[in-house]
Amino acid sequence: MSKIVYICPRRPSSSPFSSSDILRLSDRMTPDNIVANAPTVIERDGLLAGVINPVSTLTVEGASVCMGILFGASSDWHAPGSAVPDGSYALFRGDNTSVEVLTDAVASRSVWYIKTDDYFIASTSQRAMIILLQSFEENSDVYSWMLTSGTLGPGLSWDQRISLLPPDSKLTLNRKQWRVDTIVNPVNFLASNSAKSGSKVRLTNSITETFSSMKIDTDKWRLPLSGGVDSRAIFFMMLDHVKSVPRTVTFGFKSTQNVERGDAAVAKKIASTFNVPNDYFDKDLSKEPIDVVLDRWLMAGEGRLAEFSSNVDLEVWKRLYESGCEGIVRGDQAFGCSKVKTPDDVVKNIGMMVLDDYHLDSHANKIFENFRKKRPPHLEKKSNESMEEWRDRVNSVFEIPTIFAARSDLKLAYIEVIHPLLSKNITQCVRSLSDDLRTDKSLFKEIVAARFSDIIFSTYRAKDKPENVLRSRAVVDFVRKELRSYDAEQLFQKELIDYVLKRVVMQSVVAESKGGRSDIVKLFDKCQKKITRVFNKNRKLDFNILAFRLFVISRMHRILIEDAAFLAKRNA
Repeated sequence: MSKIVYICPRRPSSSPFSSSDILRLSDRMTPDNIVANAPTVIERDGLLAGVINPVSTLTVEGASVCMGILFGASSDWHAPGSAVPDGSYALFRGDNTSVEVLTDAVASRSVWYIKTDDYFIASTSQRAMIILLQSFEENSDVYSWMLTSGTLGPGLSWDQRISLLPPDSKLTLNRKQWRVDTIVNPVNFLASNSAKSGSKVRLTNSITETFSSMKIDTDKWRLPLSGGVDSRAIFFMMLDHVKSVPRTVTFGFKSTQNVERGDAAVAKKIASTFNVPNDYFDKDLSKEPIDVVLDRWLMAGEGRLAEFSSNVDLEVWKRLYESGCEGIVRGDQAFGCSKVKTPDDVVKNIGMMVLDDYHLDSHANKIFENFRKKRPPHLEKKSNESMEEWRDRVNSVFEIPTIFAARSDLKLAYIEVIHPLLSKNITQCVRSLSDDLRTDKSLFKEIVAARFSDIIFSTYRAKDKPENVLRSRAVVDFVRKELRSYDAEQLFQKELIDYVLKRVVMQSVVAESKGGRSDIVKLFDKCQKKITRVFNKNRKLDFNILAFRLFVISRMHRILIEDAAFLAKRNA
């Protein structure tokens, strides 16, 4: 799991927090379907830190903690004021004079913080902070973003007191002056004048340098391997430069496991060619009630993303954790996004829609008026940007820290996650490429394809066909029940709830699959469409999706209120 809370009281002798709070917090934060490792508690220089469900590879030096991995860091990585290392991490550094909190190049792992007159808290978990604060102050701006984009929005937290540290940032707390200063490095795309051949050499070198400096015990890690480009790149780079590849794992379904040119078949071919073990993890395991599954999903991911997919039951991450795996090496990357033609394409593909991005009739406009928000200026296209530069910039400043990091949070509830392809060395090189070499990550694909051209890329994903699980009776009934609850009616106007639920539709499903799976599990398996991106101006609103997003808001509101009361209840 490895989530951290890092506390600096202004007056350590009268701190309101203690190590026993960390132990109790760990109980609340641990998923209900695993037995967690005992938390690591650090008390030094008047600082208090707690790592929930730590792994043996956790990097600690004095009062400093690296959550993730460093690439080629110097021996003084832990000292406040020392050079900012490259890596895939959330980094916490502290001594008796200052505290520093750092995000990696794209904030692949989120860091939240709060500063009051009496204490400073930073954490990779909003819920952990709310538990410690013993109070919850709702942020209604989040509700607008969740309804229109399925996310918390840019830099927003469920609690209005809590802030999100931006990508490539360093926050410094001067303990004597009790002042916080934050440095945020800008994201700039400045294409070099070099020919394609020169760009290819530079990108290859940046990838090589990252993996050459990557020091991990591959026996404790797994590499999710598909038939696509990104995981194959990691496989070969680790083979060439780390000199060892972790045991690989492929996720999918029995019905697609042996499909020719499918993810599973191609991954198995790659692994066997180089004598690397490959495990196939079937996704259709859980048969638990939907309320148990969804509440666990919300608590693990903290409701940051209303993305209802086949991984919603979190069973594969539980299985990996219980197998002894400490973490996975993911293939998230920023080599360039898909081709776009219009501003609407950028907004839709990046997942940063607001209400004005939809065509609404006059009645709908009135119903949703309270959810009307503007995108902040930094997410809009600059006058001197090409469409492609804007697309890839908001990928770095919005999509990765808001959507990709939220997906990682679900996994981090069970295991560690690192993203070597998002190193600063690599991302800075990508930002110096021309638009055409970034679009559809074309130069990166060319580099990977040349490494081992005898093995094809998959043309069939190891997944079932999409089916709208949100139209199933089990989900519709559960969502309806929540939205008719007293809690939901305190959050939303009755007219809004009635308007949405009146338009929710239901579809029947086959009762039993060949594998004997329950209806709801089979629906989880088939729901692959990422609902953060299902709308554009040419489509009507999907009220099942809107109802589910309202459900996420209502259910998370209740969970966070319960979090805030947890320590007081345990102390009573």
